Amino acid sequence: MRILALDVATNTGWAIYDTAAHISAIECGVITVSSQDSAATAAMRDKRAAFDEEVTRLHNRSRPDLVVIESPLAYIKDNRGARRAPLLAGAGAAEDAPGGGPNARAVLLLNQLFAIAETIARHKAGRVIEVRPQSWQKIMPKTADDTKRRSLQFCHVLRIALPEKGSRELRANAADAAVIAIWAARHSQEAKYLDRAA
Repeated sequence: MRILALDVATNTGWAIYDTAAHISAIECGVITVSSQDSAATAAMRDKRAAFDEEVTRLHNRSRPDLVVIESPLAYIKDNRGARRAPLLAGAGAAEDAPGGGPNARAVLLLNQLFAIAETIARHKAGRVIEVRPQSWQKIMPKTADDTKRRSLQFCHVLRIALPEKGSRELRANAADAAVIAIWAARHSQEAKYLDRAA
């Protein structure tokens, strides 16, 4: 069974896991979308179009039996780091909130990207699972490190090749997607039924 995992973000991590192969053969990378236009609305439209094209290309290349996508964000953080509903916390803000969370515009874009990924997956693969971060992160050993560092270490131990170019955060996005793919293969009832049927 071929699993495509997507960790949707402005730099979306992806991983392809053929469960018939060794776990170290997981292929992963990052879809980075950028805009050529500085106007906010046009920039978001450009990013959506670029993301649609890249995810479609990824599906055409990988031909997955199952797609697993991390759940979209349902909140933003205010300047104190507290969770607030997106509609209540300044939808016009252009920068990330000082508390470290995404602003309303970023949440809107990420949810639109999630919808694009899910629509393409349902059209191309038909079988889609949505997973909360708290679920897939449980398969990694617990350490004092942040989730990104844990994902990188987990992939290193399993000898999963991450992209050589890019920042630590880009590599961590690819690592997150690889861990999501492993979670899907190990914990998803739907994945188990597909394996038995093959």
